[in-house]
Amino acid sequence: MVVEVYRSSEEFARTYVPGRGVCLILDLHLPGASGIDYLAKQAGAAAELPVIIITGRGDPAIDKPVAGQELLSYIRQALGRG
Repeated sequence: MVVEVYRSSEEFARTYVPGRGVCLILDLHLPGASGIDYLAKQAGAAAELPVIIITGRGDPAIDKPVAGQELLSYIRQALGRG
């Protein structure tokens, strides 16, 4: 599994290539546009892109840190591999 890190949703949007079999792990609170803002803007373009949203504050179901194996399980589910 290859992991790529982006500093912002804008940086990801500039480099995203549809159809690469990726899963976006998106922080709810990002510099610039928030994770929700990004999803709202990309609703049509990224409709097939599986997204896992996490946050450092808020709902315990999406809180960071996420255990490594738990996150891998979510990624596999999002990609239809588990």
